[in-house]
Amino acid sequence: MIVFCGYANIDLTVGVPALPAPGDRVQATAIRQGHGGMAANASAAAARAGADAWFAGVVGPEPRSTAFLAALAADGVRTDWTARTGTLTTAVVLLTPDGERAVISQDDELDARHIIRTVRAAREAGADWLYLDGYRFPEAAAALAEAAADADADARPVRPDRAWWWTSTAATGRRRCAPRCPRPITPSSAGRWPSRCWAENRPWPKPPPTMTSIWS
Repeated sequence: MIVFCGYANIDLTVGVPALPAPGDRVQATAIRQGHGGMAANASAAAARAGADAWFAGVVGPEPRSTAFLAALAADGVRTDWTARTGTLTTAVVLLTPDGERAVISQDDELDARHIIRTVRAAREAGADWLYLDGYRFPEAAAALAEAAADADADARPVRPDRAWWWTSTAATGRRRCAPRCPRPITPSSAGRWPSRCWAENRPWPKPPPTMTSIWS
């Protein structure tokens, strides 16, 4: 399952003999309108390749947005997590015969709250990958950090008395604080372990370094 969180827009592609310089006027050789947006395009390509693709962008409530989502669904993309509280934006693409282009884009209303909601939903659904448009950064980094903090809290074991899970040896092995802990911790290059478990926020126990078991 791949979740695509990012741009959806209507592309207005204008063919031009050359990209205009400031103050220039050029005649269009062709004008074409179609569906676009980085995340929407990627989700459609993934679905056509056989992936379980979900699009989680922001569009509007109007018929044009309905048609956009219907086109994604026709390609096999799930749109359940797409918010219809914004606007389906437009991008004007100037395209020359040799493939040079210039883009005039309109920003969407996909904010940090939407990213966090999408990450939470993807995690709960067991998604394998999250696609996030590169233009979202660095602003998106804080939203991802908040979502990761939520995951850390959710990772705490149901039975905190289940103690600690060790694997391999202290020099080369990995530790988990409990069977549900999602990220094993490795020692530093100097062979030192972190002093506290990041998920449980409590000191590590000190069993024999070669022990491999779940303590109860």
